[in-house]
Amino acid sequence: MTFDESTTEAGDLSAGHSPGMSDSWCYAGTGRGPDAGPRDWSPPPHRRFTGGPDLEVAPPGGPEVARRLGDARFGWPDRPHVHDRINAAIVAGSPLIVTGPPGVGKSTLAYAIAAELGLGRVLPWTPGPGSTVADGLYTYRPTSGSEPVDSAVRLGPLGTALLPNRVPRVLLLDGVDRVAFDFPHALRAVLREGGFDIPELDHAPRSPVALRTADPGRDAFVTPGVAVRCHALPLIVLTSVGDRDLPAAFRNDCVEVRLTEPSADELRSVVSAHFPEVPVPVITELVGRFEKSNARGGFQGIGKLLDAVHALRVRGLLDGATGQWGRVLSSLWSDASERA
Repeated sequence: MTFDESTTEAGDLSAGHSPGMSDSWCYAGTGRGPDAGPRDWSPPPHRRFTGGPDLEVAPPGGPEVARRLGDARFGWPDRPHVHDRINAAIVAGSPLIVTGPPGVGKSTLAYAIAAELGLGRVLPWTPGPGSTVADGLYTYRPTSGSEPVDSAVRLGPLGTALLPNRVPRVLLLDGVDRVAFDFPHALRAVLREGGFDIPELDHAPRSPVALRTADPGRDAFVTPGVAVRCHALPLIVLTSVGDRDLPAAFRNDCVEVRLTEPSADELRSVVSAHFPEVPVPVITELVGRFEKSNARGGFQGIGKLLDAVHALRVRGLLDGATGQWGRVLSSLWSDASERA
């Protein structure tokens, strides 16, 4: 489902909540962590499955979150139409397709959602042209006959996301432009079942076994011969630069949002989140030069701006010596006129 910015209201998305429930579960791009208010994570009836018992919230991403969002955890606070679509996907239990040019923060958005709503570590998966949906469910590497069969099975990022969880996991499926044609159809089939089978375990004793998951150091108990099944679907964030169209049937099950190039205010906020020690006037000057470079050669990605801040800091040029920035910026940015 695609939502029109002029008709989607954030207030409409909480209509299915129980009376008295807090709206604090909604993503608002504040960058702050979750509050202690109650949340209703129950899925809609047609996307409610039989998995259980629920696992507790996975540990947060730690250093990966700081690397993606900065210490201040920037979260795109001034884009309510983006927030509306994110919240629609959460409420409906639908995948979220995020499109936009390279470098605008599509994959980072998944980390911002998980951090703000307290959904635990993001499960990243970057499938290639030869990847299959089965690759993301689990891997099976046969062991010697003396070892239990469950030691040969490891859940992948999709399989880990489909475990029964108390709150939805966030699965980042990065770069769906590269996947094979039948990949979206296969993913849709798995999501419609809410789980998957592990045939390699069928002949093992019918008592729960601990399987390794895509979370470092975290196992999950699975009963051989019983399908791995969630009770509510994870939030799957699929990123795309729009190089190819996804099948209509798959897109119909999704919520779509497009990220545009960040504004000057947003760029300043991103830099401040990653480099809080840099004075605001210096950030403003650098963002201005970055925008001029983009105007001549096209948007180069937020990472290029952060690279420039770090390079200038290493060179000791963030103390107001803006006249000496040219050579550093011209080596990082594609617009050669910054040599001046």
